[in-house]
Amino acid sequence: MESITPQEVMHFTALFYHNWTQNDFELAFKNSRLGWDYHWNKLQGKIQDNANPTQAIVSIVLNMDDEHQKMLLDYILNEKYVKEIAEHKDWQIELSRLIENRK
Repeated sequence: MESITPQEVMHFTALFYHNWTQNDFELAFKNSRLGWDYHWNKLQGKIQDNANPTQAIVSIVLNMDDEHQKMLLDYILNEKYVKEIAEHKDWQIELSRLIENRK
């Protein structure tokens, strides 16, 4: 995760906000002292109260303690989007080479 730029963190976190599943919660919080379903149940409660799902997930994440925010970010960057992050890095390298060759 150390070579990921702040823009990539924001990009892939925002992507997660639009593509989350129950399985993501099960995997991200499998080692949580609260249980994987603690935040899932809070999210489902907000959605059942007619909250927009994207706004609900953002609210849930912003209200997580540091430990759970770190668990989620670790999952997003080191499990869920590993392939996409690698492809993005490869694309950036290739683009840099093309720009350098044009100079």
